[in-house]
Amino acid sequence: MLPASIEVRAPERRAEWAIYLGVACATTLGHACLVALPFEVGAIVDGLKLNAAQSGMLATAQMAAYSLTNFVLAPFAGRWSTRRLGVAGSVLIIGSSVGAAETANLWAFGAWQAAAGMGFGLVFGCANVAGCLARIPERAYAIGLGVSIFFYTALPQALARTAAIARGFPSVFLPHSGVFVAVAVFATVMMPTMGFLPRRSTDELRTASLGAQTGARGASSPGIAASALLVMALFAFGVFSLYAFIERHARGIGMTAADVGSMFSAAFAVGLLGTITSASLGRRIGLAVPLVGGLAAQGIACWLVALSSDRGMLYACAMAYMVLWYFVYPYIFGLGAKIDSLGRVSTAIGGVYLIGLSLGASLGGLLFKQQGFLTVGWLALILCLAAAALAWVLLKRLDAQPHAEAS
Repeated sequence: MLPASIEVRAPERRAEWAIYLGVACATTLGHACLVALPFEVGAIVDGLKLNAAQSGMLATAQMAAYSLTNFVLAPFAGRWSTRRLGVAGSVLIIGSSVGAAETANLWAFGAWQAAAGMGFGLVFGCANVAGCLARIPERAYAIGLGVSIFFYTALPQALARTAAIARGFPSVFLPHSGVFVAVAVFATVMMPTMGFLPRRSTDELRTASLGAQTGARGASSPGIAASALLVMALFAFGVFSLYAFIERHARGIGMTAADVGSMFSAAFAVGLLGTITSASLGRRIGLAVPLVGGLAAQGIACWLVALSSDRGMLYACAMAYMVLWYFVYPYIFGLGAKIDSLGRVSTAIGGVYLIGLSLGASLGGLLFKQQGFLTVGWLALILCLAAAALAWVLLKRLDAQPHAEAS
């Protein structure tokens, strides 16, 4: 039985599911940047004959624009139509990907990559803003993540075969063009689905349709908003510092490359249970128990992955690690929605998540090289437990406020 504050009539339930669909489509396109990145790097190394440092710099240009766009968008979140912004971001992805496919000039290529990162950032930000409109934001974010995973089981296979495009049409495409053309095609296919995003701004929709029951609520204070960002930073640094080196650890305990591939495939598939659980659970038992408990369990799973000394244990722990990752992710964004129903905090949380992806691996690599994988596991455990403690304190402060309520 849902709490009275989030029980809805049939028309409102349909509107809620429309939001879920919009968040799912925008999350799928917004996250595609991360799926395509390894293939893009491979294409420019082979096609443009770049070294690792040059290709890494170009990839960083895209990732930096991707994450920074969310921070730039955050103060204005809720003021613009997410539908229009999502379409604009899609157009930017398409145009920039075509531009990157048709140039061999490194400066121009870097500019196109940065522009594409901005487009992906806009679409990802729209997903995070739209999720705040849902009466159960955690469910919207969980469904969005789950749907995107289904797409990403096929997308890497398509991207891996795009080199044939340039070989088949050498008079039209440059050697590196294939993957960027494929990204442009994927964005073109996904662009019409941005129509599922809300047509009006979050503020207008809150006032017109949801305001009578929930109202629009801004962040309680800069300190509370910053604390929510820190929760995501601790989580992201913890999980990403470990994730990047699981393959190295697996090979170190005697697993083959094929074994590692099978393990990751199984872990990602089982990880869907995390999104299914968070989508089903929503806020039936509140936000504190699943968020705080999930973060603590995530830290323990990270530590157990690092502690694994045989194939069976690593398989089991990697699956638990992925399930918890997918379970906790929607609840951290839901924390942002609880603080600020206009979507500003959730949008900034998305930017922190992307920075954690970029920098967490660097931090983990430093420790992995100097102290070993178990030290990385201890770091992940400490960071996730710190995130759990901070989330607990933050939710207590929010619940103590006279107007604190679920968005």
